[in-house]
Amino acid sequence: MKNLKPEGIPLFVMIYGGILALIGIYLGITGLVDPTTAVGYVDGGDMIAGAWAGRTLGMALVTVLAIWFRTPQAYVLVFLGSVCREGGDVIGAINTGSSSTLMVLLVFLALDVICLILSVRALKVASQS
Repeated sequence: MKNLKPEGIPLFVMIYGGILALIGIYLGITGLVDPTTAVGYVDGGDMIAGAWAGRTLGMALVTVLAIWFRTPQAYVLVFLGSVCREGGDVIGAINTGSSSTLMVLLVFLALDVICLILSVRALKVASQS
């Protein structure tokens, strides 16, 4: 694991990113193969479910690349995208009144913001040396 951890990025951030990547790859592929399996699927929403699955898979693959590249820059980009993704999901949950989903999304959003801040901090330190 130590060989995968980029300089200045806490191990927690790398592990959390890895977990997000695994979940995203699974949810993305299953949602693309069968849109009705997408989380929050609504009858007749195959188009939006497929789009959701594609963006989920895309973010997961970018996260895998960030872990592989081991640079603070890559982590900043991943978590900036994650904050935007979860922020959109939070707005969607608020708009639909889905309070149970909202709580889960807010936890992910908070973790994404923390990881983004830690990644930006690592990037600033790396750019000063």
